[in-house]
Amino acid sequence: MRWRKWLGLAVGVLLLLALVGVLKLHHSLPEGEVGPEAEQLADALMARIGCEAWEQMPFVAWTFKGTRTHYWDRSQHRVRSEFDGYVTVLILGDHSGWVSQDGTLITGESQQQVLERAYSAFINDSFWLNPFCTIRNSGTKRERVTIGNESALLVTYESGGVTPGDKYLILFDERGLPRAWRMWVQILPVGGLETSWEAWHQLPDQVWVSGRHKLGPLNLTLEVLDITPTENLWRHP
Repeated sequence: MRWRKWLGLAVGVLLLLALVGVLKLHHSLPEGEVGPEAEQLADALMARIGCEAWEQMPFVAWTFKGTRTHYWDRSQHRVRSEFDGYVTVLILGDHSGWVSQDGTLITGESQQQVLERAYSAFINDSFWLNPFCTIRNSGTKRERVTIGNESALLVTYESGGVTPGDKYLILFDERGLPRAWRMWVQILPVGGLETSWEAWHQLPDQVWVSGRHKLGPLNLTLEVLDITPTENLWRHP
């Protein structure tokens, strides 16, 4: 029937447009070079972000994408997270903790499942908060890459985190702050997808964070919260 022919043609055109869009977003993984120049780029980046001050921050709270909020007690290695109607407190060392939903404690297997969700969300969201002070963590490799006439820094997380093997190519602006990065990560089907780093601002602790990222038509927002922590944050209902 004629309508089926036109439907098939329309579907084919949409698939072709989707393929073209994917190809436009794709970037090939460049070759980099390890050595002193890569380490100099890393030094400059960590100094610009304020990584020495970051290491001294005992507490930070933020909301990611307007949907998940974390309160990270860095001195006690614990984090409170609020998402999807849950409140969790997670001890980062052994993944123990508690979960409540609508003020009621959850126990047993359901509790552990939600705690693992909270851990994965925290790892992802804390990485977007400040990935640049992790570029010298154990299991990382740094390479200098030339893009046009500019130097970029390719960081590979060979171990650790939730998805080891992920790679990030950091592109810099004229201030020495990241303006974008390209990602080759397990969770994304498109290699080299570029995300902007915008709305940079300096916290009172002298650490720089980015408040907005553009990923194609999507906007990812991150807001650091001005909160003084109390023990009530960690007490279950």
